[in-house]
Amino acid sequence: MRRTQDWVEGQTIRDAPSPTEKTRDWLWQQYVGQVEEIEAQRKLKEREAERKWWEAAARNIDKQAQRWVAQAEAARQAALLEAEKTRRLQDEVRKVRERAEKREAERRRIRVEAKIMSDGDYSSRIQTRKKRENAKTRVIESWNKYESRWRSLQSSPEELLTFQTVPWPLIATPSSPSSISGKNISFFLLSSLHSGNKSRKERIREAMQRWHNDKFEPRILPRVVERDRGTVKEGVDIVVRCLNDLLARVNE
Repeated sequence: MRRTQDWVEGQTIRDAPSPTEKTRDWLWQQYVGQVEEIEAQRKLKEREAERKWWEAAARNIDKQAQRWVAQAEAARQAALLEAEKTRRLQDEVRKVRERAEKREAERRRIRVEAKIMSDGDYSSRIQTRKKRENAKTRVIESWNKYESRWRSLQSSPEELLTFQTVPWPLIATPSSPSSISGKNISFFLLSSLHSGNKSRKERIREAMQRWHNDKFEPRILPRVVERDRGTVKEGVDIVVRCLNDLLARVNE
């Protein structure tokens, strides 16, 4: 039994690592630990260097972007300034052209007036022009008065009339039925100086609505004083005949 125990103890002692092997293992572990620590520090430094590189790159990009923005703003401001200069120049050119055109128009007017003044028929032409202008004014005023009188007749049914106060379709109030003619009625009713939105036929038909015997005699004729009633009736008949002739010519 003793032998067996000694043999087992001997085997245990023989198989146990020697102090040299323990030292070598410890040293290896220390070496591996140092290598791993060095590698970890290297990787940390690489990551830190990489981070710093990216930060520097981002700063550079930001600075470049700021420079681009500043350059773009400077270009925009320069373009605005140039556009303003162009606009001012164009305005000045336009003003100069307008002044030149006004001076030229004034020179033409002076030349025309000088030519007219040198013409022997100047006074005659001026008088003729004034007569035409006065005639136009008279037609317009007569038409406005004519329309106003008819509105007054409708709004004042008790008003008494005489031959002179009847609103005849003429520029001037006739002195008698013989003064009423188709030519004068046509000139007055169909003048281009009034009622421009109505055709010739429309104007004649509107006049017929006022002067036709079926309209005038029951509404207006009874309001005429007795002494003028026959004369007014004669004048109305003439007006109606003239209007019928005008309407027939327009319908041809």
